[in-house]
Amino acid sequence: HEDHHLVTKGKEDTADDHPTLLIATGKGKVRAGIFSRQHLLTSGMEASTALPMVVEATRRQMSVVIFDPNARGDRHGMTTFEKSFQVVLGHLDHTTAQDYAPSKRALYIVAHSASGSQLVRFLLDKTHGYVPYLRAIAFTDSTHNIQWTRKNAALQSLLISKRCVYFRSASKDHDELWHTRKVGDAVETDDFWKHRFGGIKTVWAGTEEHSLMNWFAHGHIWDHFDHHLHKDEHGDSTLQESTEIAS
Repeated sequence: HEDHHLVTKGKEDTADDHPTLLIATGKGKVRAGIFSRQHLLTSGMEASTALPMVVEATRRQMSVVIFDPNARGDRHGMTTFEKSFQVVLGHLDHTTAQDYAPSKRALYIVAHSASGSQLVRFLLDKTHGYVPYLRAIAFTDSTHNIQWTRKNAALQSLLISKRCVYFRSASKDHDELWHTRKVGDAVETDDFWKHRFGGIKTVWAGTEEHSLMNWFAHGHIWDHFDHHLHKDEHGDSTLQESTEIAS
């Protein structure tokens, strides 16, 4: 099938009874699972790719799906993202919570840079069909805008809920205290930030390197995911909560 090259899957266990880690690495010249071609050469594979995330997911017996964000080039990035997501979950066009067919599948998403924007845009008119699957999202320097969801209360509620966290890299140009920003420390957000991203929990990634932030924040990203994995394992009705948000 022509869409198969858009995603890279781990084993054949994307079955509904396995939680699934979905990694989207942004746009540009990078390919599936690579955050930086430059750092792949200078900083090593662990720091510049999704390999450490795949290792941690495997330890937790999770399935892994990695999008190839640039399979058709930058201009077709949004189309590629949409087709990739539909390959993972199928073509869901439900319009009400009642149309949602219960499934054990649970998605944990790392949305880096432009992939965060693509994820939010994709969900704008597909909230009821897909939100019930989303257990937790880690946005890393995402470029999305909460204002896009002004007419979609369900999606807006998701993006500012405890199931989402935003990791922000420091800026040498705009933050004179950039060198003091430690990974996991809370960001004191201003009105501009709140207008752009809403009340999402925002923490520092511990680096000024945009392409290395997933490596620096690796442990904290998994703390976020583990919290929700733990809730699922102990029978917390995360799926029901998600369905209610989408209703």
